[in-house]
Amino acid sequence: MWIAVLAGLAVGLIAAALARRAAQAEAARVARRAIDEATAESAALIEAARLEAAARGRAMETAARAEVLEVRTAADESLGRTETAVERRHDALAQAEAEIGTLDDTLEQRDTQVATGQRELQSRRDRAQGLERDAEHKRHGARSELETRAGMRAGELVAQLTHAWLDEARARAAAAVRAIDATAADPAHDREARRVMEISAARYQHHYLTERSASNLRVGADLVAALLDSGGALHGALERAAGVQLQVNDDRDAIRLDGLDGVGKEMVRRAINKLIKKPESLDEARKDPEAWAAKCRDHIQQEIRALGKRAFQTLGIPKSHPEIVELVGALNFRTSYTQNQWWHAVEASYLAGMMAAELGLDEKLARRATLMHDIGKALTHKI
Repeated sequence: MWIAVLAGLAVGLIAAALARRAAQAEAARVARRAIDEATAESAALIEAARLEAAARGRAMETAARAEVLEVRTAADESLGRTETAVERRHDALAQAEAEIGTLDDTLEQRDTQVATGQRELQSRRDRAQGLERDAEHKRHGARSELETRAGMRAGELVAQLTHAWLDEARARAAAAVRAIDATAADPAHDREARRVMEISAARYQHHYLTERSASNLRVGADLVAALLDSGGALHGALERAAGVQLQVNDDRDAIRLDGLDGVGKEMVRRAINKLIKKPESLDEARKDPEAWAAKCRDHIQQEIRALGKRAFQTLGIPKSHPEIVELVGALNFRTSYTQNQWWHAVEASYLAGMMAAELGLDEKLARRATLMHDIGKALTHKI
């Protein structure tokens, strides 16, 4: 029995030993296989890394080459543009040099021409001076010869001839006046003149109202007080700008315009009317009276110039000097026997033009002359 047990133990030990050896062998095979697989995987990774590194190297090399090519291309283009610009500048410089050369030649030719002209001019001056001396010498000789033949000095001879010519002119003028008087006394001429005037008057008719310039303005106590505020600043500014006096009545509710300047009176009337109709303008007038009064004066001066131009345009005649145009416009603010002088001048010009046309004379000249026949009335306040 013990032998069987021992035999079983021996067999078990042998089997265990064999199993352990088999397990160790299997473990060794597995280990070797794992090592082989790890080695292969490592080699694969190394190869992949090598391939990736090579690919990245090639990509970097390609990018570097592309960048170098781009830089080189840009440099070549810049160099080409620079060379083109240099060539253009060279061509422009060559052209400029050629133009300068041509200009130098032209200047030399002009210098030569100027020098030649100066020589010719000097030669002509010399000849002219010589001729002038000869003429002066001959003039003195002729004067002496005439004085000798006439038996008197040149001044006496001139005075005698002048008196003779004046006497002759007076005689001719007197004869012409007598002839005109005789003609004017002829009833036929008188009838003809009346006929021409009647024809002209019938062809032209203008309706106008009788004008009277108002010198007394009833403005109210409030406005008079505003004019006299601040030491009468606005009152004085209007007087200086208009050239007329503003006299306040005893009740301090009205103003009298005293002066001969119709334009100045009209300026004050319009300024007062503006202050009445637009009370807000009183603040502007109080703020700077001188500037406000000057503004009123400028406004009426603009209207005067417009009226002057309108008169010339209405009559269809060329405009005259600006000062004459202003004087014609200023006639609108003057009256004579209650008649507006601007309308009177225009009306008389129309009539004169019609009569000139009827007589076969210069119609526009007649209109122009008649337009200015009363122009002095625009200056009476300055004389």
